[in-house]
Amino acid sequence: MDSEPAVVNDRPGHYRRLVTARDRQLKERSQRRSHLLVVGIVLMGVFGVALIILSATPKRPGSQPAEVPATPQVPDAQAATPPPEPIALRIETDPPFAEVFEKSADGLRRLGRTPHDLKRPQGAQVTFVLRKEGYQDHVVVLGFDRGRSTWRHRFERP
Repeated sequence: MDSEPAVVNDRPGHYRRLVTARDRQLKERSQRRSHLLVVGIVLMGVFGVALIILSATPKRPGSQPAEVPATPQVPDAQAATPPPEPIALRIETDPPFAEVFEKSADGLRRLGRTPHDLKRPQGAQVTFVLRKEGYQDHVVVLGFDRGRSTWRHRFERP
């Protein structure tokens, strides 16, 4: 009997249509999907409200360790003033690629070849030795201040 068509819309002024079993199945499936959609939306709303309520609930005093107030630190004079920025200096020679050494109480320490960039604290005085094969060595004391960024030396033959 399910396969027998039924007459629907038998009202005056409307068209007559025959409904088959397949039509009834499609209608039931559509209604089930609509019900599932409504249930899903309601569940999402319930979970959303629960999440808002749980996140707004104040925490109990014993549930987390109490915050220990930090002891105020008294800044000392040296920590309050930052150290001066190092001063950059470039050593250039004519001809280039001369060896650059820094002279100290321990002896000479090779820094590299010219042109050579280096940084030292502001106000530092450093003794450098410049060597180029076939030329006289040159010893120079350079002060690192804001007024100079490049120092040049022209080698002379012996």
